[in-house]
Amino acid sequence: MKKWSGLLFGCSVVLLAAACTKTNNNSPYPQISITTFIPDSVKAGSDKDTVKLFYKFTDGDGDLGVSETPTNNSLIVLKDSRNTDSLLYYMPSIDPSFIDPAKGMEGSSVVFIYASLLTLRPDSAHAAGDTLTFSMYVLDNAGNKSNTVTTPQLLLRP
Repeated sequence: MKKWSGLLFGCSVVLLAAACTKTNNNSPYPQISITTFIPDSVKAGSDKDTVKLFYKFTDGDGDLGVSETPTNNSLIVLKDSRNTDSLLYYMPSIDPSFIDPAKGMEGSSVVFIYASLLTLRPDSAHAAGDTLTFSMYVLDNAGNKSNTVTTPQLLLRP
C-alpha cells in the first residue's frame, strides 16, 4: 500500500481545542466525527486549492496526541476511496500536564488536504473530472484505533 506522510508533503493538522472533560466511560478507543468538509470541489493537482476537514474527537484515557517521550505516535489516517493510497498525518502534540487520564479528553481539529496531492485517475473515463471520498480514523499513542468515518464526496476538476 502506498502511503504518504502528510507532514513530508506539506499538509498540516491544526489542533483547535483539547480539554479535560467530565468523567467518562474511560474507553481507551478514540471516537471521531466529521463536522465540516469544505470545499466540495478542487482543481486536481493545484497548489492553490486546499480541502479543510474539521472533526471532533474524544479519547477516554487521554493519550491522543499526548506523549511523555519525544515522539508522538498518534496518527490521523485518510484513505482515498479510489485506490489504496493513504494520507498520514501526525496528531498535534499536547503537553501531558494538561491531560487527566481519569477524565479523558475531547476537542476539535482540522486537517488541511492540499489539492496538489490529489490527481485524476489516468484513464480517459476520468479526463473530465473525478470524485472521491476519504475514510478517516485516528490512532492514539497506545495504537488504539478509533471508529472510521467517511467524508462527503469531493469533486476533482481537471
